[in-house]
Amino acid sequence: MHKNLLIFYYNGLRYLNSQFKFKLHSDNAINIAFVWRDSLSGTEYLSNEGLELEMNSILYNLAVCLHNMASSLPLSKDSVKFISHEFQFAAWIFQEIGKNSESLDSHMRGIDFRTDNLARLVAIELAQSQYCFFKKAELAGMKPELIAKVARQTWYYFSQANSLVTGTLKSELEKYCNYPLKT
Repeated sequence: MHKNLLIFYYNGLRYLNSQFKFKLHSDNAINIAFVWRDSLSGTEYLSNEGLELEMNSILYNLAVCLHNMASSLPLSKDSVKFISHEFQFAAWIFQEIGKNSESLDSHMRGIDFRTDNLARLVAIELAQSQYCFFKKAELAGMKPELIAKVARQTWYYFSQANSLVTGTLKSELEKYCNYPLKT
């Protein structure tokens, strides 16, 4: 239900954005602003140059919703494909947000919409998806060589996500997550 509501809201804003000009304090545009709060730092941002920040926020929440749904379902032979698909869909959304965020000023991105953080989230979602196939191979009793191959690919995605945690992203994640990150 949450997923459908977010998609409906996003599509509605996309349509409105194609039909009207939005900008706060402009005589030639619809005056509207949205408040968005970064998920880690809690910093509030005000979108006053259009709907892009609100639309990215909706997509971000949709990806988080998909991730939470997928990670809360029990893995079984029957559920692996669905769960893996949800993680892949979340990865695609984070990738799209990265493209959409290019038009945002850097001071409006917070941690959530930083390019390096979005790349990290894509890698995490793909790692989770690959883990589903590892569990499927394990549950099906496949050959150890195949299980090892899938396990290595899973490790690769998690390693890729971990390698993206560097510099200011690392210090910000450590600060707001309250635990040191190992890279």
